[in-house]
Amino acid sequence: MSLYDQLQQLNPLFRQFGSYLHCLDDKIQYELYLKFRNVFKDFKEGVSKKISLESKNAIENPEKMKEIKDSIDNVVQDLNSLCQNIYEESKKYLIWVDTFDNIENKNFLFELQLKYSPILTVQFYSDVEKFKSEFQKYYGLPVFLIMSGQVANDYSYTDKKLFNYIKGLYNQNKQQVRIKGILIYTSEEGVKYMKDKFEKDDSELVKIVTYNSDDMLEVLNKLISHNKFCRVLDPTDLSYLFESKLKFKLASMHKSNPEKCLLGYNPQEINLKQIFVDAQVVMKEKNINFIEKVEFDHIFTQINKIFQSSSDKLEIAKQLLKLYTKEDYKNQNIQYYQLINNILNTLNEDLIKKMMPLIEMLQVALYTYDDSSDVTSIKKGSSHTLYRGTSIPQQNYQNQIKVNQFICLPSFSSFTSDQQVAINFIFNNKFDDTRPCLFIYEHSAGSQQFEFRPKNLKNISEQGSESEFLTYPFVTYKIIGIIEGELYSTVNLTLN
Repeated sequence: MSLYDQLQQLNPLFRQFGSYLHCLDDKIQYELYLKFRNVFKDFKEGVSKKISLESKNAIENPEKMKEIKDSIDNVVQDLNSLCQNIYEESKKYLIWVDTFDNIENKNFLFELQLKYSPILTVQFYSDVEKFKSEFQKYYGLPVFLIMSGQVANDYSYTDKKLFNYIKGLYNQNKQQVRIKGILIYTSEEGVKYMKDKFEKDDSELVKIVTYNSDDMLEVLNKLISHNKFCRVLDPTDLSYLFESKLKFKLASMHKSNPEKCLLGYNPQEINLKQIFVDAQVVMKEKNINFIEKVEFDHIFTQINKIFQSSSDKLEIAKQLLKLYTKEDYKNQNIQYYQLINNILNTLNEDLIKKMMPLIEMLQVALYTYDDSSDVTSIKKGSSHTLYRGTSIPQQNYQNQIKVNQFICLPSFSSFTSDQQVAINFIFNNKFDDTRPCLFIYEHSAGSQQFEFRPKNLKNISEQGSESEFLTYPFVTYKIIGIIEGELYSTVNLTLN
């Protein structure tokens, strides 16, 4: 069962009971558990081994009821957080906590509100204890936190120990306490005493200790406007990276029918040349460095030629996907497939918005293309084991590659049915400070999901006879097993 389907099944539960779920009596909780047991079983491995779901005596067994109630609470919390951050409208908060409610801070706060609205909801607390008591209402939502030096500094006699308090909550429950960065705003003297202590803290929560408001804004801008290349993403970060409408559009590409026909993406009709010009402006403003290797005119010419050569949407889809597989080893410039995937992997909201017609064009081409004539393609009702070789930065690997963790692949992603091809890719594409990984998952295509299956590009690929299965962007998977090998990690996934 996909993550989206799990969330849809649990929506009535969220709407009816919400945060009051834990207050329900044992009988109602047990009935809810039986009603949603398939969702709980899919979401949390091992639950069904501990509890006999059909046991008529469970309601009378305190130990089983405790496990059932804990399971309901954990699953609903986690799924509700995913639902908020992926499929529903959500907020991002900038919270400033200071012991002095002075006019200078209020004016600066007003400037921040004007600058970031409606991207961020800005809040100010002059009472630390009030902030602590209300902090739970921000659980599951992205928070950028500004603290004064007095509030944060352990050595100050006025210390409220807020940093230690937040760090403790964060370490206990990173999924719910989603602090995306702490900025400490203090005096010039305070910087001397606090900079190393906080910026080198093992939590890595503090991004800057400064007395300069311009420096703080520069760091905050970088935190809010992402432009760091990322192949594997925590799906709950979608609410931190994108506004709600864009977030839902991206997260639903592998679940929703295209909004318009492929012919509607003719480069002349969507003014692709101007889109490329606007995108270059954004890339320069955001210091997105792969711009220097993109020949936009060449890519435009390739795409335009495809649309001018045929009015048959099946043929256009075929030729666009063929172009996607093309490599030019003599030319070091970025190819069509690299342009689209670099845009997606950079995760910059402004750039993705500008280039969305190009992304949607490939999405619709993948949806339109018919690979059924290939005997090795995925058939309705059957399952297919697919492999992908990749490398993940060591820090991302340590934080994200864990059993029961959800991961999202932001780009269009190529898998293969040949395990050795994926392993060869790992060995031919090694990078410093990364952990090579072999992703494995079994794709089962039921009738509802069949239209959105990975398509086999073998018959049209420029890479010869290799079976390349292309998936949509922003697909979410759950890690169900990890084998740490000497040369690479084998990561078993299930589609969610």
